[in-house]
Order: sequence, then structure tokens, then C-alpha cells
Amino acid sequence: MRHLCFLLSLIYSSMALSFGFSGVWIGSGEGQTPTTSFNCSEVEMRIHIEEDKLILRGGHYNCDSLSAEYPYSVFTIKDGVLFERDQAVGTIDEQTILLESPKDGFEMTLNLYNGSLYFNEAWVDGEDYLVLGAELKRIAN
Repeated sequence: MRHLCFLLSLIYSSMALSFGFSGVWIGSGEGQTPTTSFNCSEVEMRIHIEEDKLILRGGHYNCDSLSAEYPYSVFTIKDGVLFERDQAVGTIDEQTILLESPKDGFEMTLNLYNGSLYFNEAWVDGEDYLVLGAELKRIAN
């Protein structure tokens, strides 16, 4: 019976993650560097979650002064920790995805709240930085 309860809790947690983050998310936001603030007219994230994988199917942001694309990436989920190859690169739970590379000064956070996905990305190098934030809405599963 304990084994069955454990298996059911694993299945439920995988389903909760999948239903929460999976989809195509689009929105807009703002960015800031030490010298300027700017609008980001379009931010998109394409996310798919399987039983033990977070798949970033791509995405991008278009801001007044810069733009970038996110490549297709696959992360393995083990006990709430995200791995790329064998390197721990972040965490995931029912409400938050955190991807980070401290040596590169990079951190991305995706937070689910009231049907929106709140995107925050930061690059910090000494006194130089780039910070982006946006509210995204799911447009497709």
C-alpha cells in the first residue's frame, strides 16, 4: 500500500508539472541595463514537460534595443533538480522553474501565478547587467 501511494504521488506530481507549465506562452514586458530602460514588445516561451524532462522548445524576446532566441533544450528532472547532461542547472516545482549559470552571471525564473507565467531573466557581470521581466499568457498547449 505504501508503495502504491508513493507511485501515485509521483504520477500526480508529474501531471501537475505538465499541466502547469506546458504550452506556448506569449506576452510583453520591460528590460533594464545600467544606462537605459526599454520595452519588450514580444516575449515567447515554448515549454513541454514530460515525466522526467523539461523541454524548452524554443522562444525569443524582441525589445526596443535588443532581441534574442532560446534554442531547443532538454533538461532531465530528478527530485526537483534540473540537469543538462550531468550538470545541475536549476530547479523545478509546481510553481517555479529556475535555470542558472552562476559562472556566466545568468539566471532565469519562470513563475506560475493566477494563470500567467512571469518571466524574469538576469545577466550580471560586475556592475554591468541586463534584467528582463514579462507577464506571459498561454495561447496554446
